[in-house]
Amino acid sequence: MRFCVGLFSLSLAVILLLLPACNPEDGQQSEEFTVTVRIPREPDVLNTVRARNFYATPINNLITLPLAEFDPYDLQLKPILAESLGDAEEIVDGEYAGGEAYEFRIRDEAVWDNGEPITGYDYDFTLKAAMNPEVDAPAWQAYLSFIKQVTVDPDDPKKFRVIVAEPYMLAQTITCNFNILPRYFYDPEGLLDPYSLEDFNDLSESGESGDQPALVEFAQKFASPEFNRDTTVGSGAYFFDEWVSNQHIIIRKKEGWWGESIPEVQEMFRANPDQIVYRIIPDEAAAIASLKEGSCDIGVGLSATAFNQMKKDPQWQEVFGFYTPVLFQYRYLEINNRHEILKEKAVRQAIAHVIDYEAIIENIEHGEGERTVGPFSPSKDYYNKALELIDYDVEEARQILTDAGWEDTNNNGTVDKVIDGSRRELELEILTTQSPMGQQVALIAKEGAAQVGINIDVVTQDASSWRQAIVQRNFDMLPMQVRSSPAPNDPFQGWHSSSDQPGGDNRSGFRNAEADSIIQLIRSAENPDERKEHYLELQEVIYEEQPVIFLYIPVERIIADKRLQLTPSSRRPGYFVNQIRSSDS
Repeated sequence: MRFCVGLFSLSLAVILLLLPACNPEDGQQSEEFTVTVRIPREPDVLNTVRARNFYATPINNLITLPLAEFDPYDLQLKPILAESLGDAEEIVDGEYAGGEAYEFRIRDEAVWDNGEPITGYDYDFTLKAAMNPEVDAPAWQAYLSFIKQVTVDPDDPKKFRVIVAEPYMLAQTITCNFNILPRYFYDPEGLLDPYSLEDFNDLSESGESGDQPALVEFAQKFASPEFNRDTTVGSGAYFFDEWVSNQHIIIRKKEGWWGESIPEVQEMFRANPDQIVYRIIPDEAAAIASLKEGSCDIGVGLSATAFNQMKKDPQWQEVFGFYTPVLFQYRYLEINNRHEILKEKAVRQAIAHVIDYEAIIENIEHGEGERTVGPFSPSKDYYNKALELIDYDVEEARQILTDAGWEDTNNNGTVDKVIDGSRRELELEILTTQSPMGQQVALIAKEGAAQVGINIDVVTQDASSWRQAIVQRNFDMLPMQVRSSPAPNDPFQGWHSSSDQPGGDNRSGFRNAEADSIIQLIRSAENPDERKEHYLELQEVIYEEQPVIFLYIPVERIIADKRLQLTPSSRRPGYFVNQIRSSDS
């Protein structure tokens, strides 16, 4: 087995890493199984509530656990801390009449690092910590505001009841798919104990949380290095060992972790490596060198160029496995449907036909990518396979424009049309940053559009100005990407007319009464089969309207030493290091 110490200093921690471990059963010495992963960026914090950096999430998920999680391979929601998934119970009277209740019980085996049982009070504490308006956790607060009350059974603290505001397709997921924190560690003084979850909901609305000294004090401590960098405590198989800024983060497997005592061990409970080292290597050339010299076992966050250069080299084909799982993500060309020209469906349809999709995938991803007809992953059972992919077809685009009255009346090479009494040239802008993806999409779209008389100007801005233009809806078109998850898609934020407002995710300004009605049916459907039919209908409407142009679904690129048995997954980050085995074992 290869140990990954190539560029580390010879500290005591590394020296210990190289020493053989003793097997108490047979008295023989065996090597510690260490896996080293290159990551291109340093996590912001190791506090699952406050973290915003993508590279913090995989590490946090090995230290803290949720009630339930999506299996990386069959993508089904499965219990982790909880004994089972809670079933919805309709609330017919009282303050929360019209809402739903979910009952959970945490596994008897589940304990914290100090041996104390994990209980419903920890679940309640986690919600209060996240919903405290003084805590900087906007993503958690938006996600969890749907939960209104938690009641712990006084006779069995592992059992508790969760009330949500109303029936909702993602209610079960929301109640059980967030990581739970130990109350004893993060709030030993009991600063949040006097408050109920309802109090935090009220304080968020009133804006008076700053007048509560206990909430301010908790938020300050919760944001301190002690709870974000120096240490962290959880229920997972690994504990935080060391963080050397801009060098590495090390986590180690706990002795006697409770998850291994569960008879029906799922893959998600596996903890095969004894130690996991995350090496922080921003420079891609240095990352590739670390793989080749053996100081890293796994490389992620690699460009298509670097990935394919190694993949095609016979020397490295013998050493490494190359994995490209398709992600829950899609890249697309955002179109401002409020624009006086782009609000015309025919123009959007014509632009969709002048995009050379294969050229985009080849130039950006070296051919590794999957086309899609809409906003839902092809891996979902409600993806509409009956819809044909939009072709790169210049003649079709030209005919669509002609039928809609767009002609080059002054022979200047750009088609024109009278709109509201004035003749308008079909001139547009694509706003992008210096990112290779954005530049490639913009240039290929410009070239294709020119063939049918659409004049597209590529405007490059710095990232800050680009983001501001999106907020202000001050753009014609721009390359974008959206990430999703294995959970059922709720299209409300992205596609409902009411989300076309500041803070809403309907950036395109797509407004369609039929789509709005279908979205409401998706959200209120009582069973998956009924919901599936509505998903299919919504995709048909979006396909016909082409409010945005769906380009492709990218892949994750993972290079791993062949001595490791790695199974890729569409769930980010595309690999699950706790489940990796050594081929020597």
